[in-house]
Amino acid sequence: MATRTESSESRGPGRRKGTKGRTDDLAGIFERLAEQHGEILALMKAFQKDPDDEDLWDEIREELLSHERGELRELYPVLRQHAELAEMADDHDDDAAELEDLVLRLDEVDETDEFASLFAELVDAVMRHADDEETRIFPKALEVLGDDEAQELEERYLETQRELSSQL
Repeated sequence: MATRTESSESRGPGRRKGTKGRTDDLAGIFERLAEQHGEILALMKAFQKDPDDEDLWDEIREELLSHERGELRELYPVLRQHAELAEMADDHDDDAAELEDLVLRLDEVDETDEFASLFAELVDAVMRHADDEETRIFPKALEVLGDDEAQELEERYLETQRELSSQL
C-alpha cells in the first residue's frame, strides 16, 4: 500500500496542504521535504480532532519516522561535507532525536490525558523543526548544493523513505 507521501508525489510542487507557499523558492529534496512537513502537520491536526483514530496515529508515526530517518540517512551526511552547513546538520540531528524520542514515548503512554499533552508537545516540536529547516537550513543548503544535486538527493531520499516505511 502506498503511503500518503508516495500517493501525493503526482500532485506537483507547492500544492500540498500546509506548505504555506514556502516551497516556492526550494527545489528537489528541499521542496519535497517542505511539502511532507505540511502533510505531516495536516495529519497531526486531524488527529487532534479525532484522537481515538489509531490508524491515523499509525500513519503519522510512519510518515514522521520515515521522513526524519530518511533525512538522517540521505540528506544530512551530504550537508555535513560542507563547512558552512555542518553546524546546521548537527542542529538537525538534535531535533530529529527529540522528535523520535517523543514518538517512542507516545507509543508507551496509556493515559489519555498524558498522551494528549505529549502529542501537543510533538506537534509544537514538529512545527519548530519544520520552520527551522524551511527558513534557515533548506535555502542555505540549496544555495550551496545547487538544483542538480538537490534533484539527485530527492530520488535517493524517496527510495530510502519507502524502504524505511516498509520497516515501521
